[in-house]
Amino acid sequence: MHGTFSLFCQVSWMACITIPKQQKMRQNSSMNHTSYETDVVAWANEQAALIRAGHFNQLDLAHIAEEIEDVGKSEQRELASRMAVLLMHLLKWQFQSDKRTNSWTATIKTQRRLLVRRIQKHQVSHQCSPTPNG
Repeated sequence: MHGTFSLFCQVSWMACITIPKQQKMRQNSSMNHTSYETDVVAWANEQAALIRAGHFNQLDLAHIAEEIEDVGKSEQRELASRMAVLLMHLLKWQFQSDKRTNSWTATIKTQRRLLVRRIQKHQVSHQCSPTPNG
């Protein structure tokens, strides 16, 4: 995940160099719209500029809604991933006591701390947690 994030930052940074942050809007005419499918970074910058300028009628609402939903899904994936790492290390700690390392201790403490922080920050409700029936 760290490598993917680094790559995203590099691509985003490069996009900031080659794409102006704000495109000038002509009065009484619509802006040239960047396609969501071809350049999501430029599209996101354009949508932010439209919101800041108060041009709500020009927003790509369908894709904005999709992106907002994806943020929630990303949060859930992060929680699940952190819980899986924590569970794996707790199981190792319990069943492989002869192989315990400082690295396992550090991972257990870190994952617990980050899980608590993430849950408190986003106030994850019981509705978001997986249930046997659904």
